[in-house]
Parts: sequence; C-alpha cells; structure tokens
Amino acid sequence: MEEKIREILTDWSYIKQENNIDSKVKIMPWCVFNTSYCFILDINNHKYPEICGNTVVKLPLYSFYEHGIEVELDELCDKYAIFYNEKWEYVLYNDEKLLDEKIKRKKIKMIGKIPFGIIKDFNKIGDIKCGAEYGDDEPFFYCDFKYKGEPYEEIYFKIIGDPTNNIPDLKLDKKMRINYEN
Repeated sequence: MEEKIREILTDWSYIKQENNIDSKVKIMPWCVFNTSYCFILDINNHKYPEICGNTVVKLPLYSFYEHGIEVELDELCDKYAIFYNEKWEYVLYNDEKLLDEKIKRKKIKMIGKIPFGIIKDFNKIGDIKCGAEYGDDEPFFYCDFKYKGEPYEEIYFKIIGDPTNNIPDLKLDKKMRINYEN
C-alpha cells in the first residue's frame, strides 16, 4: 500500500525539477503532492474522524513521513501557541488569553500522522458515495481507526512558517506544552 500511495500522490514532475527537493520541499513539504486534499474514512463504519468537535470532511495533505502520511487537521479553525518562557499552551482563536497584547503568541497548525499500516484501502479519485458526488475528486484513505477511535498515531503542532521568506514551519516540543494530556 505504501508504494502505491507514494507513487500515485507524488508530483514527480515537480520533484524532478532542479533544487526542489533540497530547497522548496523543506519550506513547503506539501508541494510534493499532486493534489492538495484527501478524505479519511474508518474502514469499519465509514465515519469521519473528529477534531475540535467538528466532523472532518476534507483534510489538506501536509507531508510524507518515514512510516506514513501527514495531514493538517482543522485548517479552518485558527490555532495559537501562547508562550510562557520555555513552555507553551495551545489555544483556539477565541480564547480570552489572546486579548492580552503582552502575551507572546504564534499562529500554529495541527498535524496528524497516519501510518501506512492502518491504511487498508485507497481510492485515488474519490468515493462516489461521499465527496465525489459534490464534485470532489480527491483521494480517499480507508483506515483502521485504531488510535483511540482515530487514525492518527500522533498529533503534533508546528508554528506556521513563511514560505515567501524561506522560513519553514517549526515543530513545537510537546514536552514543553502546558496542560498536555498524553
């Protein structure tokens, strides 16, 4: 399954362009994909995973990693890290703490890691029963939701970089997170 997914989703024309692997991919890891979004369904009951109380329908592809694929979770909901010395706290856009202009904050993204081993089936052009009937022809991953009812072996956060200035997203240390439940 891993080889099939990597082969079908990789934008080989982009990869073959000179310097893209070494430069742009480090800054914008999602540019290796030939599509921007995907759908994820539970192989057992065809339900979507939930993030921040919302049913996720369509997720941006973020990157490949050694054992799977990474997706950005809940991209429509602004998220922030508030910093207290070396520690940080995850808050949503409507948290009252953000009203304090003295607090150091950075906009962040939430990334979910889906291992290839739990992807049981893959449809590269969508699923007529779900997204494709609405004009979406993004790939569908049918996964075993074996991680507390979700497909993500890990969820982590990154400070959003600035691709126009060659600044990559920066992974936050989860050991330094305040109020973190493992």
